[in-house]
Amino acid sequence: MPNDLQTLADRLLGLKIAIAPQEKEFEMLKGIFSEATATAGEGLIFSSALGMVETRKGAVKTSKGKIPVLKPDLWPQVPENIRDQLMLLGVIVVEEQFSKESKPAVSIKPSTAAFQAANGPVEKVAA
Repeated sequence: MPNDLQTLADRLLGLKIAIAPQEKEFEMLKGIFSEATATAGEGLIFSSALGMVETRKGAVKTSKGKIPVLKPDLWPQVPENIRDQLMLLGVIVVEEQFSKESKPAVSIKPSTAAFQAANGPVEKVAA
């Protein structure tokens, strides 16, 4: 099986290298649509025999008001009778906390040499 996985890894890297120019163009075109939507102030729809491109306008960050925030690291220092009162009033609800579940991750990192051989020199992006 390890040889099979190596073959699949090489195929995955090859595909990543092959589609890199299209991914760059894809993101550039999406940026143009984002800017056009922001300028229009509303969502846009374009359709053809190939399918549909639909945009939705973004939202400006606005305040929803102030809410109390519990500092979990200080909770154990609150006297038990006060904690009990807050829970009895329903101001505080104690829930069991779980760690976040995640799937195994796969990173695809083509070598610079292989990428450049397929796509030409890599452009330096100014920071």
